[in-house]
Amino acid sequence: MPSLFAANEAVERLITEWSERVFDHTGTFPAVLVGDPDLDGSDDDEDGWEELTEGDPLTVVSRWDLALVDPGALLDAGRAAHRRNRDEETDEDAAMAIATPANALYAILHESGEPWYRIPGVEVIKGARLFIRPDEQPAPLSADDEGDDVGQPAGEVLFGESWA
Repeated sequence: MPSLFAANEAVERLITEWSERVFDHTGTFPAVLVGDPDLDGSDDDEDGWEELTEGDPLTVVSRWDLALVDPGALLDAGRAAHRRNRDEETDEDAAMAIATPANALYAILHESGEPWYRIPGVEVIKGARLFIRPDEQPAPLSADDEGDDVGQPAGEVLFGESWA
């Protein structure tokens, strides 16, 4: 992972330098890196945010409710991700390893990586992700529900992983 992050940082530096040179020549930024406060218009001085200091804990909870609309496409994408991560394996190996939609999502997320290890100024204490079959169909969130729907829903845990 450290070599991957170093390569990403090198590419980021090249894109930033190129964009700055194009700006000097044309007055436009052809490639804006998300999170670059000088270029993307973001403002780190939001009012209302409580100040945190070194050593304060931060917890990130995420939940995505998905509708499975094309299981075959998802399995194909998961198997392709699995093969890119394990080029020594055959198509048959990938079909055996990625037999369910939950396995396919895992393979895709495994290939894409977790952003938490690349965020400057924080260190991962622990993390976890569960793949759950909910007992009830999730309803879309409304403004009144904000914050009420965070947590593990009732249902069968299909797969889980954690980091420490």
